[in-house]
Formats: sequence, structure tokens, C-alpha cells
Amino acid sequence: MEHRNFEEVRLDALEAGIELRKIRKLAVIFPGIGYRTDKPLLYYAARLAASHGYAIREVHYRGFPEEFNKRNATGRRELVEIAMEQTRELWSGVQAESVEEVLFISKSIGTAVACAYAEETGRKVRHLLFTPLEETPLDGVKDALIFHGTADHYVRSEVLLENCRAHGLKPHVFEGANHSLETGDPLRDIVTLSEVMKQADAFMTADT
Repeated sequence: MEHRNFEEVRLDALEAGIELRKIRKLAVIFPGIGYRTDKPLLYYAARLAASHGYAIREVHYRGFPEEFNKRNATGRRELVEIAMEQTRELWSGVQAESVEEVLFISKSIGTAVACAYAEETGRKVRHLLFTPLEETPLDGVKDALIFHGTADHYVRSEVLLENCRAHGLKPHVFEGANHSLETGDPLRDIVTLSEVMKQADAFMTADT
């Protein structure tokens, strides 16, 4: 089996002009505001998806207000609306019949965009949700792997966990981990990252 790194696959999918209508498996990355695809959770999740045959596309946010408070629910809703418009642009032309499997990999505010957009399109989408927010809409989410840290300052754990329970979802919870699923102890964080990616790998390969 040929082994190619994520950047090689990404270049194939984005720059070499692979047409979406020829893609059977598609993974779309929805980053956080400051948590881009070069950060560990998204970087390795994308590499895993590429290794399982997913073509990778990424939503690149732009046009956000110069000053905003991402800890404020009102400010986050404004950012989600802007990001939704950009997601609609990215998705144009992806309604092809050949796209059989769609995976949304999202982080933080990206989870709100990914879930809202999946609901809007009505497509069957599998979700890999890293540190979702309280306002992440879970109504239409049926097939998801969710990760949350109890020291996440952007989320009240009790609210998020109750929201997950109300929708029949069981998040993986890491005690003392922050919004990046980190604790400040590098060795512990490496173990967490490895555990998360093993679960993500199993999720990507599970029968749906």
C-alpha cells in the first residue's frame, strides 16, 4: 500500500484539480477561529481521513469583524453566519451522485457551522466534533464522535453534556482538558491525542 502524507493528498485534491463529481469519499474540515488545520487535532484527523481514501476540502474563513468576542454567544452567532455563507460557496457543485460518503471534521465554532450546514443540506453526514460549543445544533446529528474537556472555558460542561444526552449522543470527556483537549502536561496530552486519534480511526472505518 502506498503511503502518502496529508499534504500530498491535499495537493492532489485541491491543486491538481480532482473534480468533485469524481470523488466518492469527501471529508470537509471546519476549523476553529484560532485552531487551524496545522494544529494537532485537525492535522492528524485530516491525515487519518486521507489515509482512508477521503478527498480533503477545508473551509477557509474570511471577512470576520476585526473586533469580536468569541466567548460571547452573540459574537459567536455572528461568526457562524459569516462562515455559513462561505461554506455554501465551497459546497456548490458537490451535490454529485458519486459522492457516497461525507465526513465533516470540525473544531470549536466549526462544529456549529458543520452541524448547521449538514442540517440545511439534508445530506447524510458523519461528524467528528472536537470541543463543540453550547450552541452547536445537535438536532439532526445522528452519527457522531464527540470530544470534550471539562476545563474548556468556552463551554459549560453541564450544559453541553445535557444537550448531548437529550439527543442520544455520548461524548468522550477528558477531565481537566481545555478547549484544545490539553492539560499543560505534555506527556499526558500526547497520550490523550493518541487515544483521540485511535477512536477517530475506528469511527472512520466503522460500517454505517
